[in-house]
Amino acid sequence: MKKSPHEYDIYVGSRVRMARSMVSMSQTVLADELGITFQQIQKYEKGTNRISAGRLVLIARILGKPINWFFEDIEAKTKNDNGLETAFQTEPGSRLLRTFYHASKEQRKIIADLARTIVKGNSPETVPAE
Repeated sequence: MKKSPHEYDIYVGSRVRMARSMVSMSQTVLADELGITFQQIQKYEKGTNRISAGRLVLIARILGKPINWFFEDIEAKTKNDNGLETAFQTEPGSRLLRTFYHASKEQRKIIADLARTIVKGNSPETVPAE
């Protein structure tokens, strides 16, 4: 019987994916920087394989994030998952995050308002209150 990944490994992996997406880096490029295969990066990002402390420090340096960024709100978010981490693990979610990250403050407001309008048109009760 195969063990499921621990929720903390899944969370840290999703943060690696988010940070990588924010700088528009492919799994292959990150893997090359680390001297591993892109398949290993996939396993890290899914939480299937745990990331050692040393490897996480290297990943943080490559992606330009402080090490604590990968653990921010880990307790709260693993206990009360609101779906954000999972949403950004998809290709469209990752694209949206990259776009949002590179947008100006004014553009971010427009993007958020547009998304809210689109979602409200489909199902108003699913859009969180401001």
